[in-house]
Amino acid sequence: MKTFILSAMILLSANTAFAGCYEDFRYLQDKSKVSLKHIREIEVKSKKDLKKLRSAELKAVENYIEYLNFKFEDNYTLFITNEQYQTKDQYKSSLGYRISVTDGGDESTVRYYIKIDVGMEDVAYPILFRVWHNQSPERDFLCQTY
Repeated sequence: MKTFILSAMILLSANTAFAGCYEDFRYLQDKSKVSLKHIREIEVKSKKDLKKLRSAELKAVENYIEYLNFKFEDNYTLFITNEQYQTKDQYKSSLGYRISVTDGGDESTVRYYIKIDVGMEDVAYPILFRVWHNQSPERDFLCQTY
């Protein structure tokens, strides 16, 4: 019985995390409440250039490298476009990022939707959703909890 209750609690907390993820993503897409502001574009030519990236950008690039097995060889470069979601109210609070990463090739762009998650001791940047733009686009709710 204890195992059943523990399993049910884990499932409920996982579903709550995913429900929160979906809600957060939908809120970022609500154009009546949220606007998107261009922040910057940056090129990353080697692994040592990763130190130039801000935390959310680094999170997206690390995922891109793993997801598409990207390697910095033969002069391959990554191009990052960073846009920030802000509330449309008078405070213009920052909510998250839409970060596009590409190596410049056809069908190589992956767009990341990242939440700004302010905690007690630190700020985290969980990836909520990613879209790989190719002939058959791949869409994934990653719903990271860290």
